[in-house]
Amino acid sequence: MWIETVLLVAGQVQSADDVIGRSATLVTVVPEVNRALLVYITTTEDAQHAVAYTGVLCQAVQITDDRIELAPTPLTALRPDEATALRTALITRRWAAWARAPHAVRVLLGCPEPLVPLATAAAQLRMPLATLARAAAADRLPTIRAGDRHMVYLATIGDAIVRRQLHSQAGRPRRGR
Repeated sequence: MWIETVLLVAGQVQSADDVIGRSATLVTVVPEVNRALLVYITTTEDAQHAVAYTGVLCQAVQITDDRIELAPTPLTALRPDEATALRTALITRRWAAWARAPHAVRVLLGCPEPLVPLATAAAQLRMPLATLARAAAADRLPTIRAGDRHMVYLATIGDAIVRRQLHSQAGRPRRGR
């Protein structure tokens, strides 16, 4: 497990290392207008070496030239623009880790869709289960293992198709000439 600290300022995610060196002051309320986020991202790796974002903790901050004003409690909800910017940054860094993120992390970042078993996803999307199972076994479709079952978010299957790691028909994909 490792924890990474990033800073979300005006829709841009950057490393917090430059800012952490300044002195921080705890305040009761950080104004909503110029609020930035100090974000702690917990990433874990399981026994099969599958990486997942397992925790995201956000604190409101206001940055001035000489100090950081830090809200005393973590945020339980993010504004839609903050959630989108942070979600995009996490997906860009490690798409497979985002695909394996627990439901609570995805809800915080604006994706409330629940996990479904792989067989249910195949039925809902009218895709061959064998295609999804082979892609999951080859790690082209990141899944969350629960015992001997594979759980997946439907959006992950769509992302895998867009990334050309999965195709929606049985058999091999046609080659372009």
